[in-house]
Amino acid sequence: MAITPYVPYVDSHPEATEGFRSGGWNRGLEVDFPSELLARVPEYQRKALMGVLENDPRPSYHHDPGRVYGFGFGKMEVKFVVNDKVLKVTDVII
Repeated sequence: MAITPYVPYVDSHPEATEGFRSGGWNRGLEVDFPSELLARVPEYQRKALMGVLENDPRPSYHHDPGRVYGFGFGKMEVKFVVNDKVLKVTDVII
């Protein structure tokens, strides 16, 4: 890999746009995390997990309110559904 100098007439593209991200990032969700399920999450991981959930971990092309989604977080699997702007955690499997 070579390090090259910045050459404004070649490297600057003021006409460039954000492309697929031009709409901004507005996927914030309200999270409904039942206390009995939250108790399964170690306290030191709760803030990070809530941050992931609030930012909508679904693929951006999925909007099925009946679908149960899931992902791995640490040693857990977190299951959830999304209806409108509310994400409801349905299970935390350790």
